[in-house]
Amino acid sequence: MKVLLATETGVAPSAQSGRPGAIRVALEALGHKVVVATREESRITAFSNRVEAWAVTGAGGLPQRSRRHVNRLSRPLGDAAREVQPDVIVATSTLVLGAPVPDVPVIVWPDATFHSAVAFGGYRRFDRLSPRRRTAYEAQESALLRRARVVGLPTDAAVSVVRSFVPETRLMVAPFGPNLPAAVIDEVRAARRQRQRAMRLLFVAAEWERKGGDLVLAVVAELRRRGHTVDLTVIGRGRPASDDDGGAEYVGHLSASDPTQRVALIRAWSSADVLLVPSLADNFGAVVAEAAAVGVPVVASTQTGASEYVAQYGFGRVRRAEAAPTAQMVAEWADDVEVLVTSPETYVAACAPAAEVLNYASSITRLLAAAGVHGAL
Repeated sequence: MKVLLATETGVAPSAQSGRPGAIRVALEALGHKVVVATREESRITAFSNRVEAWAVTGAGGLPQRSRRHVNRLSRPLGDAAREVQPDVIVATSTLVLGAPVPDVPVIVWPDATFHSAVAFGGYRRFDRLSPRRRTAYEAQESALLRRARVVGLPTDAAVSVVRSFVPETRLMVAPFGPNLPAAVIDEVRAARRQRQRAMRLLFVAAEWERKGGDLVLAVVAELRRRGHTVDLTVIGRGRPASDDDGGAEYVGHLSASDPTQRVALIRAWSSADVLLVPSLADNFGAVVAEAAAVGVPVVASTQTGASEYVAQYGFGRVRRAEAAPTAQMVAEWADDVEVLVTSPETYVAACAPAAEVLNYASSITRLLAAAGVHGAL
């Protein structure tokens, strides 16, 4: 079957990292031919920088939702669809559906809709919108969603927000899988070590504040106050604003396609006793799926979309997170880490069924079936 993968953010050259790349790999592993329709990488980078500048200043509306920009995003999809004549279109963003598409099934599978991002809160660029702009963008999103035969969203919470205007027959909970390449996951699992004397905690943070970095440092300090030896590894570009870095090892962004960084990535995951995910806002949280895939227990915030799977399958604990956590909140997070580290086998055992659910191939197979194209598998 010929699948046109329409994405706003592009697909990594390795086609193995990031959500669009992981979806592409899953589709190809299922035997489908995949053609990608997206904007140029350089324009994506430039636009992301403008959006980030807006988020800091709070000026205006959402540039990526302007009519001009939506038209620019949707143009590659229309051009590719006419040339490729696909059997189905899989879109990772509603914004690429701004122009009419050929009469073929369309599956839209974003990490969130505009409605859910606003409803859950925590994203400054959405929280600062005026009521008028918010209403206009909700109407725009509803119109874009109507172009899809199937709307897949990664959590039941996200689906519940749009049930009032998207028919139940067109809605599906379709969780994401790990964005790490399968070969890396296999190497991490093979290298997993038994717990040593120190607690080894892992935190992945592209954005320090939104991902709850200060709470992580507070939990580490509390555990050390209780007499534990704690090693904290931080993956990502996030760093604390203060000079106090909690004595952590900050390894920066690690790419699986870079041989040296790949080794560091495998080492960080394979040595971790617990993954901390105290996000103040996170539509899904791919690191939770990655933790399930490699067998690392998780303590996640209720604001992390994938925390519903942690609670359902029991491979960790779920707690509320706040930007200014109280001493009680910090103590409760530290309590959860202590429980997980002292009896990890209970939680590691629960990772196996969770990994079967948090899997791109499983979700995309169900989405294709719901769109009525499963016969082409």
